[in-house]
Amino acid sequence: MLRSERDGRAMQKDGKGTPQGGVVSPLLANLFLHYEFDKWIEVHHKNVSFVRYADDIIVHWGTKSEAEELLSSIDARMRSCHLRLHETKTKIVSVRKAINGQAMM
Repeated sequence: MLRSERDGRAMQKDGKGTPQGGVVSPLLANLFLHYEFDKWIEVHHKNVSFVRYADDIIVHWGTKSEAEELLSSIDARMRSCHLRLHETKTKIVSVRKAINGQAMM
């Protein structure tokens, strides 16, 4: 049983995961994604470059159709690891298109 720091009420922990904002959470996320994502993409998508900071990942590729195929592959990989891509944060963005005269980044 855990006690809330805010109001002292007892809370039930289900035993899964690490506490949000816990000291060990970023370390465990980095270790997990290093082996389950970084190494996987290096083997299965050798020509793709990517940048990852903790659990945020930016993947670079050429065409929109390649992007859609790769996103589908990444989604399947994450699901096989019992993870889900965030629906509103996960998107394909073209850095070549200009919006109001400014490149999207």
